[in-house]
Amino acid sequence: IKSYERDLVEMQTNLKT
Repeated sequence: IKSYERDLVEMQTNLKT
């Protein structure tokens, strides 16, 4: 279960926003 990985992807998306 890589939950933190999914959160990391979301964080990167926020920076790209």
